[in-house]
Amino acid sequence: VTTGATKLYVDMSNAPTRPGYDNNNPCFYSDVTADNQGNIYVLESISGAVYKVSQTGNIQLFAYSQDWY
Repeated sequence: VTTGATKLYVDMSNAPTRPGYDNNNPCFYSDVTADNQGNIYVLESISGAVYKVSQTGNIQLFAYSQDWY
């Protein structure tokens, strides 16, 4: 984004919960990266889940580890 304009707002409170993790626990989204197809990937550091967010704002659980903390 060269203009600094918002392209997409994503409400991560709608993200699916990773298996074995209580949805009432706090979340801390700490890292974000993007691929060359316009998807973004968001790390939730407390549960160890990585979410994939499509260009249309669809959120899916991309990866997680049961061994995370």
